[in-house]
Amino acid sequence: MLEIAIVEDEQIAARQLLAGLERCSKEQGFSYHARTFSDGLSFITQYRPEYDIVFMDIMLPQLNGMETARHLRKLDPHVCLIFTTNMAQFAIHGYEVEAVDFILKPVTYSRLSSLFQKILQRLNIQKGIELTIHTTGGIQRILTSDIFYVEIADHLLLYHLEKQNIESWGTLKKAREELPPETFSQCNKSCIVNLSKVKTLQGNEILLGNAVLSISRGRKKEFLAALNNYLRRG
Repeated sequence: MLEIAIVEDEQIAARQLLAGLERCSKEQGFSYHARTFSDGLSFITQYRPEYDIVFMDIMLPQLNGMETARHLRKLDPHVCLIFTTNMAQFAIHGYEVEAVDFILKPVTYSRLSSLFQKILQRLNIQKGIELTIHTTGGIQRILTSDIFYVEIADHLLLYHLEKQNIESWGTLKKAREELPPETFSQCNKSCIVNLSKVKTLQGNEILLGNAVLSISRGRKKEFLAALNNYLRRG
């Protein structure tokens, strides 16, 4: 089920968006729970990183949509952010807070429907797919989206997750074949990186989680291209 927040001070606009979501959910086959907020300050004060999508009006009382979005990104860098606005010229600043897209008001169903096709594809990529790993102690299933990176040492694969590492016998080549290529790329001869986990890239070093990995000279061009493609899809 998708968790959706609507931050909108105009009741008519909020109702139009809710009606469109209901129709989209029936025609595109997803379930959702939506919660509405009438201003940015109350939304950000109560915020918990539990939402998949946030629809944000740009012209909000107390705290405008762009300022609210900046606070939001400090709390949740991954949530799918969509701006709603009466004036398209304000929406171009969405890249500053990594907004996925924007919708002009009044919201039309055709625009919302096409946008949701893009959003659902993005969320499916982020959530990942289930992977069955034959570990040194048995079998374990994990989501590819939970993996930060995979490395190999002496034919032992290490799947690095946020709170644990999983060991498996195999080759890095086989591991790479099992991971979705749109979200994983090899940065050197011994590591495959989840592109969605990259926090910063500086020179030949990648920061993801608490780990710092190096990009080899031979892999740098391919890795940067994969990262740019991932960010464009986002």
